Amino acid sequence: MPKAGLGEPSPRGWKLRMTDLHKDCTDSVPVEQAGRIREAARLLGGGASLPVGCPPVSISSDVLETMLAAGAFESAVLHLMGGQSAFMLSRSGNGSCLASVVRADGAEEITAEGATPALALLAAHVLALSEESGLGHLPAEPEWPKPGLRLN
Repeated sequence: MPKAGLGEPSPRGWKLRMTDLHKDCTDSVPVEQAGRIREAARLLGGGASLPVGCPPVSISSDVLETMLAAGAFESAVLHLMGGQSAFMLSRSGNGSCLASVVRADGAEEITAEGATPALALLAAHVLALSEESGLGHLPAEPEWPKPGLRLN
């Protein structure tokens, strides 16, 4: 089933896709990190759907694939982030990773968790971009009515 907003060529659709990517990063296992990084590169690569103030990321698919094939997942994410963001990574004794990101033009620190340092860093970065987009909070999908539920 397609993710929310995939067919929307608009800044709102971009924010929905970034929100989905953040959740995917926090829920992913290590073998899925290359796919999450590729998805981020597509979303951040430019196009009309990028919100105002979100500069496109320039990375060739050959360079990205070389990094991913070499297992340089953190380097690939750092390249997508650009050189303007401050960040901090940590890993607990049980292997859970946390990343905090402060974008150069951002006012607050964003922290996210992931199964690997790259997934945590990517989750924090896309959440920071999404929050900075100026598009406001997107409402959660309504819980009612649930399929098959009768309201009589």
